[in-house]
Amino acid sequence: MARPPFFARSSLPGEKVFHGAVLPYTLAPANPGAAGADELAEAVRRDGPGLSSLLRTYGAVLFRGFDVAGGAEFRRVVEAFGWAEMPYLGGSPRMKVEDRVYTSNEAPLDLFIRFHHEMSLMKEIPSKVFFFCLTPPAEGGETSLARSDVLYQEMKRRLPEFVSRVAGTGTVVGLEYPKESTTELVMGTSWKSVLQTDDPWPSDGLWRE
Repeated sequence: MARPPFFARSSLPGEKVFHGAVLPYTLAPANPGAAGADELAEAVRRDGPGLSSLLRTYGAVLFRGFDVAGGAEFRRVVEAFGWAEMPYLGGSPRMKVEDRVYTSNEAPLDLFIRFHHEMSLMKEIPSKVFFFCLTPPAEGGETSLARSDVLYQEMKRRLPEFVSRVAGTGTVVGLEYPKESTTELVMGTSWKSVLQTDDPWPSDGLWRE
């Protein structure tokens, strides 16, 4: 007898469609009565290749309606995918909740977080990022996502000369980090923590590497 499907296709108000692919692709439990962290982790281990294919096709997969309670259960679900862990070395002030699990940002809620690539200035960058909402806010709280591959293709179509010029000459990005870490800024991690050195003079060389 065939195993009943664990996931059911769902939808999200306000979801976008780019080149025929919805963002995000939403999955809900086919049986809400059996949708805890252990069941979800087992389904991920069983259906991992299919979920990875959805991620490659749609850019983001949203798991909505599953009973995952806290950082430890979230970590078990993440580890069920079998993907390698990367240490967090970015510039945002975050608190470690569990191994592999951090708060998203400790800056004041009224500060705007712009679109960005996670740890984009590091030599090694993560290929995947997970988000988890434990307590939904009374209002707001949306996590905005954008597909850089779609943006790049649109830029090539609309601004071909600019894209060609940037590809040929490169770009220089300047960022300012505080001397000491603070939770009052979105980019509030000190340059000492980001560069992992207390000496300001080697910093320039570390960036250029």
